[in-house]
Amino acid sequence: MKWISEVKSRNEIEMYFFLASTYPHRNKKNYTRTERIDDFLKFYVLREGDLLLAFSAIYRFNEMFVRVLDSTFYFPSIRIRGGNYFGTASEYFLPAMTKYAKDEGYTPFFSIQSDRPHRRSMKRIVENFNEKNESQYKVLDGYHWTCRGKPDPQNDRCWQTVAICGDYGSSLWPVSKSRKPSFQSPND
Repeated sequence: MKWISEVKSRNEIEMYFFLASTYPHRNKKNYTRTERIDDFLKFYVLREGDLLLAFSAIYRFNEMFVRVLDSTFYFPSIRIRGGNYFGTASEYFLPAMTKYAKDEGYTPFFSIQSDRPHRRSMKRIVENFNEKNESQYKVLDGYHWTCRGKPDPQNDRCWQTVAICGDYGSSLWPVSKSRKPSFQSPND
């Protein structure tokens, strides 16, 4: 049986980051940035028995928004089971993270880098979550600036596909501007 638990120890979170950084994958450098840990509001691990499957965090984006499913990593033990991660995100991490964010008065969102087409993956996570939960996410059109600081049209890492739970209205525009990058997939 799979279950999530919260990790509160910075040392333990750093250990999980170190483990993730030792695996060959395109985002391994993300797990060497331990200064980000200071802005985590919550950090969860997913296990099946004693087997570590994944981890994910809630990151304070600003006073109004939190990024859920932040720094998510899936260990090889779960990757080799078919590669369908949407169920892990939407059934385990996202319900707990969304509840926490809403209870604390934040608007939760999650995003995926736009350097590869991810809109279909985002839609699957959102659809699976929305079918089973009262809170509802929506995948926004285009790409949105998801980094702190002034939007940079040349920074593809920070222009991301975004799903948000709640009203973003004009309050999102000061922190995120839509754009269509030159590498956009025809399926997006």
